[in-house]
Amino acid sequence: MIGFEVAPVQLASTENNRNMQEASFMYAQLLKGILINMKDNDTSDMIEYCRQENASNKAALDIIQNFELNYRPERAIWWYSLDSFLYRILNRALHVQDIDTLYHFRVFIRDMHRTVSQLHIAMMASNERKLTKLYRGQLIPSNDFEKIRSNVGGLLSINRFLSTSADRDLALVFAGKSTNDDTAVLLEISLASNHTDSSAPFAGIAAYSQFGSGEREYLFSMGTVFRIDRIEDIDHDCVCIHLTLTQDNDPQLTALAKYMSIELHERYDLTTLGMFVLDIGDYHRAKQFFATALTAAKTPGHRVRCHNLLGMAYEKLGDYDKALEQFQLELKIHRQNLPVDHPVFAPTYSNIAVVYMDRGQLDLALKYFRRALIIEQAAIEPNYVELSVYHSHIGLILKAKSLLKESLVYQKKALSLRQMCLPPIHPSIAEAYNNLATIYYGLHQNDKAICMHKKAWKSQRRAILYSQDKLDDALMHFQESLRIKLKSLNPLHPEMAGTYASLGNIYNALQSYDKALEMYENTVKLYRVTLMRKHPEKLVDTMSSLIECLVKLGRTDEARERIREHYEWSNRTLWHTDEEARALQNILESILDKVPLIPSIEERVI
Repeated sequence: MIGFEVAPVQLASTENNRNMQEASFMYAQLLKGILINMKDNDTSDMIEYCRQENASNKAALDIIQNFELNYRPERAIWWYSLDSFLYRILNRALHVQDIDTLYHFRVFIRDMHRTVSQLHIAMMASNERKLTKLYRGQLIPSNDFEKIRSNVGGLLSINRFLSTSADRDLALVFAGKSTNDDTAVLLEISLASNHTDSSAPFAGIAAYSQFGSGEREYLFSMGTVFRIDRIEDIDHDCVCIHLTLTQDNDPQLTALAKYMSIELHERYDLTTLGMFVLDIGDYHRAKQFFATALTAAKTPGHRVRCHNLLGMAYEKLGDYDKALEQFQLELKIHRQNLPVDHPVFAPTYSNIAVVYMDRGQLDLALKYFRRALIIEQAAIEPNYVELSVYHSHIGLILKAKSLLKESLVYQKKALSLRQMCLPPIHPSIAEAYNNLATIYYGLHQNDKAICMHKKAWKSQRRAILYSQDKLDDALMHFQESLRIKLKSLNPLHPEMAGTYASLGNIYNALQSYDKALEMYENTVKLYRVTLMRKHPEKLVDTMSSLIECLVKLGRTDEARERIREHYEWSNRTLWHTDEEARALQNILESILDKVPLIPSIEERVI
């Protein structure tokens, strides 16, 4: 098995079956970037892992002992070409993208990549640069072949180190013959005359392999990306897949690279890997990586980072006691090394406050948000976005304590700060309007509340239209995130609601209203269970979007029934006062009049 990911040709496609493929493709490329750029040189955990995997295999244990005593980075390809534990474990992990095992092999993977890169540079300076085609023959499962066949023109990323040959006839022998379950394929790889791209290195390895020069073997580094040009039958037993090696300036590859959302900050270590899995919603694995990184941390700065990230993972998992413990440890290290008014304390206090909010300890949350606010306000260069967040959270807490007039002051300031430093279409602007609306409801100023909700609604619609070109990427990201969260989180975890809401907004913008409606229904169910009074504006916004979708689908009677149902639910649960619930009902009903049925493309981009 070679293990691959496919990215279809049309990045702007709205076909749902493309999205998960594109997401998997992007994350495979990102994982490659992390692994080959790590600075670590310690192979001891890889050796220990291999010993555990081969505990009853004396021959393998002897090879592992030899590896431990004699391994050198420049001999990585020689060790890889052995038909031994290294080849089998590594390729199995690369095939299924087993992140835990790949982390154990990080040093060996990096050494392999560097060796291939160095040989590639030398090859470019020799006569071998005249090479125009390489081949690989093998059987692949027929369902995998169909994925490739249905994506001609798209990209194909090979997860593993790919062995090829300059001998077409030899590759055909390795291809074998098709069966009911497997398809015999010949990969014919076309190489540009100036294939100097260092991000996709390949090189002849005859002098470094166990097999010598007989197979005319060339090895591509892991994660190499090819374009699928065409597919043709060689005979009834074998098909030829024509591929072209992509270059750095390949427009589709460049577009995919731009879409990778995680911020690495040029740091490649275990915390980077943890951030990667945290970003896609795999919170348990993120916690494990951060905990391991903390054990190995040697400096106060690194320990602070690990405590912070561990706290974030625990908070996402809903383990608030452990999250608070990690943030308090982060705070303790700061106090040992920095003056008490240093700006770095502000986000730490804010993290602690968020956990207290999660636990319903509003007085403590208010105390720490105010500390964060005081420190950020005193900074030489205050972060206005963070200032707006602190004001907003303080306002939410004051509202929950029924201090509405004080809450109004803070929410107005939050809106002012966001308008000062964020573009008008930023979602935080709409959030600020919704926060103000809920306060005006409580103050019985319903006209102002309705005005704020309308401004929020208008801001959100503008944001969606502005970001049309990024919607398919966002859909990929959130679908991948949902898949992982469904596996790793309680179905009622608050994080699930946010992901469903985001997917609903994207489907809505893509005019997939049935799918959007499904996502909004899931969101409303979760918000009613998990948020209640904590973030009422989120439920209001989701209900507005749900009603909007029903209207666009022409289901106005159902929309009116949902408005009535929500009004009754609000009264029954005491979620709103009767007056607030009626004002919200008016807002939802106003959507019936102002949303056209299935607007045209021209109407949506004006």
